[in-house]
Amino acid sequence: LKISPRIAIVYYFTRGCFYSCPALKSFFEKHLYYYPLSHELALGSLALSRDGILWISCLNITKLFFMFHILCIEDSPDIEHILSASLKDYKLTFAATSFEAKKQLIKNDFSLILLDIGLPDGDGFEIYSLFENKLENTPVIFLTAKRDLETKSNAFLLGAEDFIEKPFDPQEVKLRVQAKLKKAKRSEEKNKTFKLGSIECDLQEQKLQYNEKSIDLTFIEMKIFHFLALNPNTTFSRSEILKKIWGLNVNINNRSVDVHISNLRKKIVSADVLIEGVVGSGYRLLIINR
Repeated sequence: LKISPRIAIVYYFTRGCFYSCPALKSFFEKHLYYYPLSHELALGSLALSRDGILWISCLNITKLFFMFHILCIEDSPDIEHILSASLKDYKLTFAATSFEAKKQLIKNDFSLILLDIGLPDGDGFEIYSLFENKLENTPVIFLTAKRDLETKSNAFLLGAEDFIEKPFDPQEVKLRVQAKLKKAKRSEEKNKTFKLGSIECDLQEQKLQYNEKSIDLTFIEMKIFHFLALNPNTTFSRSEILKKIWGLNVNINNRSVDVHISNLRKKIVSADVLIEGVVGSGYRLLIINR
């Protein structure tokens, strides 16, 4: 895909999802979430035509859409300055307190987290535990001045990708971040497709293929299907599904799960998988023989 300085995006909202024209759909869905649309509005020169085409004119459109977004949870101004200089090729968001970090993690997705263990109003372990589900595919590197084995053990037992002791060499941090982002990217590419029964699933394209049919799913429908498919024959409550798909602290009713699953069921009605409602419990996915 060639990126020109001016790109036309046809976009509309349906079931809460962002869509672009077919040639750019996967490109923007894959990369745009690292940059909130409001940020593009600040950086780009925009004009909305009557036919719904959003024209974006930007001096460095390639860098804008391919930049990784890193959340640095660190209360030291000196270390913030060091990280800003050593990681200048990335989009950085800083949070100096546990409260600020939680707000950022609720409203944004990040490519990587640099997480200080000691914060003025909490600790990094508590933040990681709270957002463990959301961060399961996000590399987390803990930063700390503590050098004891217990602290390191706790970090790795929680699921940390790496552990960096303070004071640290800025170049070392840069190299470790690069390595973790490359590893995460390879993992993402490797896991973007999977097969369940006769259904072939493309997570990036948000498509299901079975019986020579190609079915488009919304972003939420694909997340629900993927989650249930990874745990076949396991019953999940509406609250568990809501927490896994939408995350914490969202103002969404449990009945929204029913609506999305109802729509998903209609799309896979003739496949050899079934999303079954379990009375009083929730939903589970079953592989069946037609």
